[in-house]
This record gives sequence, C-alpha cells and structure tokens, in this order.
Amino acid sequence: MTSSNLPRRRRRSVLLLWAVVLLVLIGIAYTFAWMRLADVVRSRVEGTLAALRATGATADCTNHEVGGFPLHFVLECDSIRYSDPAGLSEVSTASMRASADIYDPRRIRIRIAQPALVKAPAVGQLVVHWREMHGELFPPLGGDAAISIDGKALVAERTQAEPMLTIASMQGTARAIDKDAYLDGRFEGLEFGPSLPDLGALPPLSGKADVTVADGAALAVADTRSFRGRSATIRELTLSPSDDAGVTVKGRASVDAEGRLDADLKIRLRNPEELAAALKLAFPEAGREIDNATAMVAMLGSDPLMPVTIRKGKVSVGFIPLGRIPPLP
Repeated sequence: MTSSNLPRRRRRSVLLLWAVVLLVLIGIAYTFAWMRLADVVRSRVEGTLAALRATGATADCTNHEVGGFPLHFVLECDSIRYSDPAGLSEVSTASMRASADIYDPRRIRIRIAQPALVKAPAVGQLVVHWREMHGELFPPLGGDAAISIDGKALVAERTQAEPMLTIASMQGTARAIDKDAYLDGRFEGLEFGPSLPDLGALPPLSGKADVTVADGAALAVADTRSFRGRSATIRELTLSPSDDAGVTVKGRASVDAEGRLDADLKIRLRNPEELAAALKLAFPEAGREIDNATAMVAMLGSDPLMPVTIRKGKVSVGFIPLGRIPPLP
C-alpha cells in the first residue's frame, strides 16, 4: 500500500463519519419537529372541543391520541359525540380515525366506525349503518376550509331496528370561501321504509344539489336553526324518480326577518306524466289534483320551463297565483 492512499482513506473515513453524524442530527431534528407538530395537533383538537363546549354544546373525542410517526399524523378517538346546546340534535359513533401525510397536512382522511347514532327533532333517534363511508377534511391552513363525504349502502333505522330509509350511494362537499358556504352533493337509490308508508310507494329517487348560502360559513359552528335573514343562490336542485323524469329548480331565494320568503325561480319538469304517476303512487288521495295540475302543465309541452315568483310568501306561476307559504322559522 502506497503512502499516498492513506490520506485519501482518512478523508473518506472522516467524510463518512460526518455524513453519519449529519444524518443522526437530521433524524433528531425531524423527530423533534414531528413531536412539536403532534403537540400542535393535540392542542388544536382540545381547542376546538373547548370552543364547541363554550357555546353550551357537548363535544367529546374520548382518549384522543396522536401517532403515525414518521410519515403521518394519525388522530384516534375511542368514541366521538356531539350534541347541540339545546340537546335537540346529537351524533355519536364508536370510534374515529383521522390521518394526514406529513407532505400534505391539509388533506385529512377520516374514517368513522359504524353504526352512528343520530338524533334530530324531525326524525327522532336513528341508527345509521353503511357498507362504505369515507371523508376528507381540508382545514383553513393557507386555503379555503372544506369537508367531503362519500358513502355507499346507507341504512337508517329506528332504534327498534325499523328501517326508515336506504341510500345506494351519496357524495357531498361543503366548502367555506370567505363568508359564504358552497354546498354540492348528490345521491342515488333513495328508498323509504315501512315507517313512512306514503313515501314508501315512490320509486327509487336520485337527486343533486348545488347551492351557495350567503354568509353561511359561520353556520357550521353557530347554534342557528333559523332561516330568517338568510339568502341562497340555487344553481341546481334536482329530484328524479328515473333517468327520463325529474324536477329541476334554479334561481335565488331569501328570507326576511319575519320569516317571509322571496324567490325568483325557474322550474323545469322532465316527463310530467311520469312524475304525476309517481306522485299518485305516494299520495293516491290527491290523485284528482295531481291529474288537473298535469293537464295544465301538458299544455306547455313535454319539457316545460316555468317561472315561479314568491313575494312575501305569495307564490305565483307567471300571472297565476297558487297560494301562500307560511313564515319560516
């Protein structure tokens, strides 16, 4: 071995040693940064729960832990529960898992264990099962806040295992941009169970909604059940009993401080005869009224577009008054 090779080997050994030391330091720094961010996640969760409780609501994410080192952040709760300040609405599930990648922390994937227990004033207490349910949350970190869900084969039952409705599939997104809330969703295969005998006669329904609620971003955290003082832009509201028939509504609507509705809408009816047949299955006692309305609509063609105006709750189609909508809550 020549003497000139010894310095080269020493330099290589020194460089290798420094590389190892640098990697160790980077690993220590990364671990410290990950643990610091994990503490931020915990504090954000606890701060959100505290803010909800400050409104008088019940909000629990029991035994929440943050893990997923080194490439992910994973928040797990043994159970979750939310009840509004008045105790009229409640949602609870057995467990929840929320995860995000270290390189894309704004995209939080959410999985909730079934079943979910749902309580609402209009329907009472329900148990909801599903075959698939996925969700994503985008918190307002350098962008607009949003949440989306995608579910398949949902079944809502009374607590006595009495089916109320089933949905073959559903997708929905809620996005807050500035102060407005943008809602976009669709569903297919909605069927009603024996507990709703009138609606149970309807064929499977599909629907789509694309709506903007002005100043609606705060509704997600406020205890608000009133429509008063609200306005909305309806880009599309569609309900269809088949691929060939449906009702589509577009336009603008607002509710004043006294609950009176104002709206300028355009309603398109596809295949009115099939729509009338579906309605008569669900409401046979109103068959004559449905036939009379269908005969009037038939004069406008097979795909009529009707302007509907509502002023202070008074509804009219063109120059024809139809009735009055009572003040909304």
